[in-house]
Amino acid sequence: SIQYPASTKSGYQVAVTVQETKMAGRGVYAAENIAKGARIWTSRVQSAHFKTGHSYRHFLNSMGNDLVCDLLIWCYPIFLDDNDESSLRIACDLDEGSFVNDADIYGTNNFGCDTEAAKEFEHEGGCKENYFAMRDIMEGEELRAWYGAFAAGDQWSRFGLMLW
Repeated sequence: SIQYPASTKSGYQVAVTVQETKMAGRGVYAAENIAKGARIWTSRVQSAHFKTGHSYRHFLNSMGNDLVCDLLIWCYPIFLDDNDESSLRIACDLDEGSFVNDADIYGTNNFGCDTEAAKEFEHEGGCKENYFAMRDIMEGEELRAWYGAFAAGDQWSRFGLMLW
């Protein structure tokens, strides 16, 4: 597991803390009240994208064994453009974004794609590269995203890799 960050940059646009949760290991918590529609996180700062399984494996091979285990959990296939099959990538969040837990059920997430708020950030990837508060979030509340909204977990085989 990562002991020291490789960089102090973060994709978070609001104050957050990482804490242990009772049910899901580590989680990300709001360190301030966050208004509905506020941009919470952007992948444009600390996410790596890989076009091929080979480039992803090369990246993993360059990491230490302890970090590789974490990266296998933190990375996921994603379509950068829903209308373009060639936009499929493997994304690895390399900041506190990797500690966001799944809301499990659509509609129980408190951050994700707010299409109205995303209009201001279309030139920065809209909802594909930014996540917004879906409702007012109180300080101390865990931030939860619905993984099904962005992760294309059934696409690993297109990279010559399998979901385990």
